[in-house]
Amino acid sequence: MDIVMLPTDKREGATALGPDDMEGLRLSYISTRAQLDAAEFDNIASAAEWAQRCARKGPAEVLSVNFLLDLHQRMFGQVWDWAGKWRRRDTNIGVDWIRIPQDVANALADALHWHELSTFTRDEIAVRVHHRLAQIHPFPNGNGRSARYVADLYLMSTGSAPFTWGRDTPGTPSEIRADYIGILQSTDITGDYTSMMDFARS
Repeated sequence: MDIVMLPTDKREGATALGPDDMEGLRLSYISTRAQLDAAEFDNIASAAEWAQRCARKGPAEVLSVNFLLDLHQRMFGQVWDWAGKWRRRDTNIGVDWIRIPQDVANALADALHWHELSTFTRDEIAVRVHHRLAQIHPFPNGNGRSARYVADLYLMSTGSAPFTWGRDTPGTPSEIRADYIGILQSTDITGDYTSMMDFARS
């Protein structure tokens, strides 16, 4: 299985990274967005076999705090020093950083509870846990990618097909990403997951 991640806008690939972008970067040769994207893609791909092996153990394995921390570290640890570590400062999105461990634990426990009781369809549980993790914004970066992967791995752990995350949606990569962000923001307000499920399966 390919890891499905929203593509980056290649027109921005040559953009130089600023000092803030470089904080915690482990690879000294990286100086552009394109180089960073390539390094992160390779790192994420290297985590796939381990992640899919864990998914075969069932939902309780992938809907756990320790798994999320380990997943994030394996996805980004070759590139960033902060991989697999909670965000330690407040940002313009996400909960107060001090709430992160408990909010993440609650979000994952809720998802496992919904699964055990069949409260929602598997697709809705997947988008709900993805959306909640994105809201919490637990890591300095890589939150969307890790949250989408947790959703996919949950689906795989139940024998369901992972999402495509807009892969077959018409439009440029930047337009597809804008649609994704817009749906996330709309879901924040409405609490209706229909559009998110439609996008995730498109």
